[in-house]
Amino acid sequence: AGIGALLATATQWENWLQGWQLALMIGACAISASLAWLTSGRLTWTRLVVAAACTTVACASFASCLLGWPIGALAIIVRRPARVLTKTAVWLSVGAVVTVAYVHGLARPESLPPPAPVLTSLSALAHVTYGTLLALGLPLWYAPLAFFHRETWDLWVMPAIGAAGIGMGLALLYGHVRDRERRRAQHWLFPALLIALSLGACAMTAVGRVPLGWHAMPAARYVVSTVLFWIGVLMLLTVRTPWRSRAARTACLAVATLIVCAGLRAWGDALPFMEQHHVTGVLGREALLRRDWPKTQVIFPSPPVLDERRQFLERHGLSLYRPGSR
Repeated sequence: AGIGALLATATQWENWLQGWQLALMIGACAISASLAWLTSGRLTWTRLVVAAACTTVACASFASCLLGWPIGALAIIVRRPARVLTKTAVWLSVGAVVTVAYVHGLARPESLPPPAPVLTSLSALAHVTYGTLLALGLPLWYAPLAFFHRETWDLWVMPAIGAAGIGMGLALLYGHVRDRERRRAQHWLFPALLIALSLGACAMTAVGRVPLGWHAMPAARYVVSTVLFWIGVLMLLTVRTPWRSRAARTACLAVATLIVCAGLRAWGDALPFMEQHHVTGVLGREALLRRDWPKTQVIFPSPPVLDERRQFLERHGLSLYRPGSR
């Protein structure tokens, strides 16, 4: 129930209300399915092929899903199936081909600033770290306007929640590492990989978005990735908790309940944004039909790109150009 509440969160309202954001949801779903195939049952060649296919679909949807290849290789190495070296090499080879195909011909839009130089600047690294923690906190504390209103409380609460989540995940994984029996059972592997994937996706996003300004980081569409982090933590706190004592399990359940309640509270913060977007979206739809570009900014900020997509929809009779939709 808690995982369902986080998955259906209103904090990713952009993904619910903007059709082209479906790609992000497909990516998150496909990469999660890939990790599930890699961490459950015997890791046969069939499972490896299915997992690779899921990861490829994910990469076709969103760039952060390229992390699925190194993280998947880590899963194979940890599980040590028969012919582990061969399977790892094949997996990484397929990943290299997909990655090269993805970046081939990829051009950075001229309107965007270059990525943050995290390898050469400590200041940039600090900013990206803050942005990563900020993004991780969004599913539980949604305050995207904090950077416009200078609400200092929210500016610290969101990254503090993200840092607390990382600390909690590390503590739970340490508990599994100390317990040889549980470490050997590898029940911790799937949620741990979800946490690693989400953390990596947040960091990749921060490298590209932080140079645009802090207001660019709390975009609702990226919650689809950060919510996977809290799902992994929830699994470690409940069905995969490493501690056996009744008191420890009760404490873990209490913390898990607190996380779910915080996620449900964040729904209330996001609902006004959903309502506002719906109302302005109706007006934007009418402006698009009139080709009144200044008033279509709520739909998409770039008129040339929007007009290109409008022409496609009109040519194929889709969306608002579907017969009877008006």
